[in-house]
Amino acid sequence: MSISNLTAMIIVNNEDLIFTYAGPDSNGKFSGWISMPNGRPVLNTQSVFDSSGDAKNHMLSLRDKLADKAINA
Repeated sequence: MSISNLTAMIIVNNEDLIFTYAGPDSNGKFSGWISMPNGRPVLNTQSVFDSSGDAKNHMLSLRDKLADKAINA
């Protein structure tokens, strides 16, 4: 997976983003979502997670990894 630098900066620098999930999809899997407070999507995944909690936790983990890379860059 790759994301643009702008998307990474939006995720790292906005404390009011919504980290959530969607699904289950027709395959029974969930997708992860990061959205602006107004509902505008910032980033989402394919439906690959077995539970809603896994999807949401993945998106939170992604935020933490991006923040760590920004600090250590």
